[in-house]
Amino acid sequence: MSKNNENHLDVTVSKKSSFFKKFIIFLLVILAILGILVFFAVRDNRYGEYDDVTPSSKFVSTALVSIVLDNHVTISDDELNSYMAYFFSKKNQNQNSTNIEGMYFEFDGEAANVNVYMPVAYYGVHLGLTCDANLLLNKETQKLELSIKNSKLGMLPIPNRFLANKASSVFGNKVQTEKNTMYIDAKISISTNDNSASVDITDLYFEGDNIEVKTTETLKAIEDYIRSMI
Repeated sequence: MSKNNENHLDVTVSKKSSFFKKFIIFLLVILAILGILVFFAVRDNRYGEYDDVTPSSKFVSTALVSIVLDNHVTISDDELNSYMAYFFSKKNQNQNSTNIEGMYFEFDGEAANVNVYMPVAYYGVHLGLTCDANLLLNKETQKLELSIKNSKLGMLPIPNRFLANKASSVFGNKVQTEKNTMYIDAKISISTNDNSASVDITDLYFEGDNIEVKTTETLKAIEDYIRSMI
């Protein structure tokens, strides 16, 4: 092989090696940019938004009195959020919690819609799951149905079924999930360390930005309430 051919081969190999290195660097830069974009897309921009919510089980006592007196209870998102903060604080104390740190609701009465926000801890990173949901009472099956839609992790859309399964896992076998819908028995037992009740829900609808719930006769609720006070 002549010196000219050897020099030409060296130049060709050198060019290929240089191109390969530049291509690898380019790929690494692109992956780094994508990683940064994904991080900012999935991070929880709402983290700390509900830090001022006081955990309280007062909602249960108030609901019990209303049910006993009127077979009816009005639920606001503030009351429900306080109870859910209480619920998750107990789960954390009992070390039975998932990586979902809380669950908060905003009622949109005009659209008959519920906005749900769930802060999630994942290896020290704060993520936020959000979705819209339609809530209704199926009187034929005697089930409350919560149909999940517009699910997101941060700003990234995710499958509605994934979020439905994740949310239902918090409540164990009390909630069944099929596709993007969560099913809860319309005969619901609510309990705290202080008192408890069990009622059948006969109607559920939005009134303004509150949810109105009607129940059956309250003899069983009264009995359970008295037992809890003994």
